[in-house]
Amino acid sequence: MLILNVATALLIAVTMTINDNLGDVFVLYFGLSCLGIGLLDIPIAIVVFIAGSNAYGKAFLISAGLLLLLSGISCGSSVLFE
Repeated sequence: MLILNVATALLIAVTMTINDNLGDVFVLYFGLSCLGIGLLDIPIAIVVFIAGSNAYGKAFLISAGLLLLLSGISCGSSVLFE
């Protein structure tokens, strides 16, 4: 789950950076896409828990937590060093 979500966040960040022609905001775009995907994983985890699959629910919650942590690190470092 986590590898797929991080790969998706990287793809979104690269696409947004290429479209903006600004190379210095890649880390900010990566952080924002990690934040968005992490926030989307939380309701998915709740639905999966209600459906009865505890293993997949835990996987989605761990993935969401790590993506939210990555977003905080990425956005914080991009704001701090600009």
